[in-house]
Amino acid sequence: MSLTFNLAALLNVLLAAAGVWATLPELRGRPVKLWRLGLPPFFCTVSSIVMLANTPTPHLVEFMWVIAGGLGLAAGFFVGSRVKIETDQMWGLVQLDRSYAGLVAAGCILLLVLTDSVALLLGHGLWAPGMDPAEGAALLAGFLDGRTWKMAANAVRSPHADLNDQ
Repeated sequence: MSLTFNLAALLNVLLAAAGVWATLPELRGRPVKLWRLGLPPFFCTVSSIVMLANTPTPHLVEFMWVIAGGLGLAAGFFVGSRVKIETDQMWGLVQLDRSYAGLVAAGCILLLVLTDSVALLLGHGLWAPGMDPAEGAALLAGFLDGRTWKMAANAVRSPHADLNDQ
């Protein structure tokens, strides 16, 4: 048995791990800069795109990837609208209630990426149409994108709360 090293798969694992790492401030419930909300969806979406690029199947998978991403976006938009957020408008800080939603989504993307990368390493990178892990990663990345978009929109419109003293 020969192992095939794939640099894109290694990069993809690192991107997904960075997505998990970027969700950790959400668990602490402490104030963070507003731009930090965008890191998990960025890393996870890029990871999902790299995973799709490693798929040598026809355009059906790409179409299903877009549909899954759209469904995840809608679900994330709904969940993000229900997140309680406080904003320090002066310092650009936001504080969310503790939540595991981002960590679970990013962790599942990391598991999907690891599964796909190990399959590529072993030379079994072909998945049945409709069963490609890139579609699941698109669903979860879309969830993170929609959730973050709605949370950031709510943070910008929320009244000032003094978070700098905490």
